[in-house]
Amino acid sequence: MKQINNISIDTTPISNSGGVKTLSISGDIGAKFKVQIQDSSSPVKFYDFITETFVVGNNYAAQFLTGNLNNRSFNHRIIFPASGTSYKILLHADVLSGTFISPSVSTDSMSWSTDLDQSSSNINVVFTPITTHTNNFASMPTSVTSSAPVSSTNQVTETINWTIASAASDTYGYGIKIDADFVSGDETNKTLLTDGVFYFTPTLTYTIEESISDSNSVIIDNVTDLAPGMYITAVTGGSELSGEPIVTYIEAGSGELQLDTEQTFTAGNTLTFQARRPNVIKNAIGLDLSPTAEWSYIENLIRKTVKTAPTNEDIDLNGSRGISAGSTVSGLNVNNEETNLVQSVSLGATTTGSVTMQLDQTGVTVGTILTFTGSTDSVELVGTITINKYPDVSRIIYMNLDKFTNIGTQTP
Repeated sequence: MKQINNISIDTTPISNSGGVKTLSISGDIGAKFKVQIQDSSSPVKFYDFITETFVVGNNYAAQFLTGNLNNRSFNHRIIFPASGTSYKILLHADVLSGTFISPSVSTDSMSWSTDLDQSSSNINVVFTPITTHTNNFASMPTSVTSSAPVSSTNQVTETINWTIASAASDTYGYGIKIDADFVSGDETNKTLLTDGVFYFTPTLTYTIEESISDSNSVIIDNVTDLAPGMYITAVTGGSELSGEPIVTYIEAGSGELQLDTEQTFTAGNTLTFQARRPNVIKNAIGLDLSPTAEWSYIENLIRKTVKTAPTNEDIDLNGSRGISAGSTVSGLNVNNEETNLVQSVSLGATTTGSVTMQLDQTGVTVGTILTFTGSTDSVELVGTITINKYPDVSRIIYMNLDKFTNIGTQTP
């Protein structure tokens, strides 16, 4: 018995102007099947796999695609016309040859089907900030959505103004610090360099077809929405990445990827990809965008009031959220004769909290306003992104906060 182990196709809506999708099938060598595609028009039209068009009737061989897994995987492009409605793709296992469909793919061992819709309206490009340190940030600001007709080349510039805040928490509220590789400038006029900050990650599942060991070549079940220059950022199944491999070449027919570093992967595990620069995003999904190279990065200045006169390195404050170890302090009678960084922070909201400095702060009086620099409780990000060409389906573009921020800490 031969088994079909995976059947996949991008099920996001087809552009109103038409489009191309790839049907990918993998399983045991020698597995056989037939594919048929029909639309929802009246009368129903069926896909002609020779002319690559939909025609009335289904009584001749060209309206069936006969497949045989000669090398464990099979990929076939399907061309969908403009202004269609919806479509159904059906796959029938050739049970007479001993082929069946895995129960993980279909509850019916002899057949599989899926439906595809076609968009009749504009598509959206959504810009949204994201972080892996969710506990350390407040709720993310509202995403910015840019809408236009499918594949529109009318240039649109979106202005983005996001305030990113540290968590209002006595457990995680040690503030936000800059990554000096991306943010530069003085305390009142900082600039964020956006190169590599925005990324696209496909939502499809990419399954490893064959195990590899110390190899820079891997075969996956489909390459939709992938392009050279994308990073592999995760692998499932307990495997670990060696570094952060970059895809250098893609063989669309076989699903083979060439990587810049050797990796060890197990068949059946899945990979996650990211496109981190505009040219790679464009090659992957057709979205041509241009973020301005520099964005404004405006930190809220942390000012706190002294609650009790210190007699040593400890200073009681009317709140300490947003202050990180390693920050500096200034204010009337503050002892900064030598290096004087914050050594530890006891978090509190508006009435409690304290910091321990390197130097004795005896002499600072109650009511003194202290200014802390080196961390903040919120950042305002202001910049623009120009879209030169919209993709054929809606997409999400992420701004990676982890790229240019660091999380404040209680101690150095």
